[in-house]
Amino acid sequence: MISWQDSGLLLSIRPYGETKKILSFLTERHGRHVGLAQARISKKTGLALIPGNVFDVCWQAKQEGQLGTFKVELIKDCFGHLLGSAAKLAAVQQITALCHMALPEGHQYPRLYGELGRFFQSLPTENWVQDYAKLEVILLEEMGFGLDTRRCAVTHTPENLKWISPKTGRAVCEAAGAEYADKLLPYSPIFKDDEKQHSQADIQSALYVTGFFLKKHFSDFPNIVNLLQKRESWYWSLYDKK
Repeated sequence: MISWQDSGLLLSIRPYGETKKILSFLTERHGRHVGLAQARISKKTGLALIPGNVFDVCWQAKQEGQLGTFKVELIKDCFGHLLGSAAKLAAVQQITALCHMALPEGHQYPRLYGELGRFFQSLPTENWVQDYAKLEVILLEEMGFGLDTRRCAVTHTPENLKWISPKTGRAVCEAAGAEYADKLLPYSPIFKDDEKQHSQADIQSALYVTGFFLKKHFSDFPNIVNLLQKRESWYWSLYDKK
C-alpha cells in the first residue's frame, strides 16, 4: 500500500460512474494528483468540494500507477469570498481549470501552490485582479514559457521598457521598438515589480499579455481551447467600457 498526506487545493471534480467522483488537487509537497473521492463522505465535506477550497488530503493506492483514493477534510473555505461576484468566481474557475489541464501529474510546484493561496486570500481585497495576473505569469513560467521582462532584448537596458515581443516573450525598450510598435504587445510594470500596487491600466496590460501567451502555448492542450475563450470573455468583461 502506498500513501501520503498533504494539504491540497482542489482544482477539479468530475463524476465517475453513477455515484463516484474523481478529484484533482494541487498539493503543497506532492504536486498535482488525481484520485477517487472516498466512498463515504460527509454531507458537509461533499458540499465543500468546490475548486479553490483547501483540504487536508490523504491519498492511497495499492501500487504505483493506480488511480488511488482521496480521503479529504476541509481546511479552508474560499467560496464565501466569491458570493455576489461573477468576475471573482470566473477567475477562480479558470485558474483552477488551467492548472488542472496544464500541469502534469506528480511534479511539484511549491511556488505556484503558495501564490494560489495568496490569490485566494486577496479575493476580499481590491488587489485580487493584480494577484490573478501574477498567477498567470507564474503558471507560464512553471510550464517553461516564462516571459523575459527584466531587460530589453535588443539593448539589454532595464530602463524605459515599453513592449513585449509576441514571438519571444522578451521585453523591448522604447528606443529599440518604436519602429515596430504596431507589432508588439504592451509592457506592464507588474512584470518587473509585482509587489507594489499598480494602476488598472498596468493590470489590464499584464492580463492582455498573459492571455496572448496562454493562447499561444496552451491551445494544443486537450480541452483547453474553450477555457481560453471563456478567459478572453472574462477579460473583456473587466475592461470593455462600451
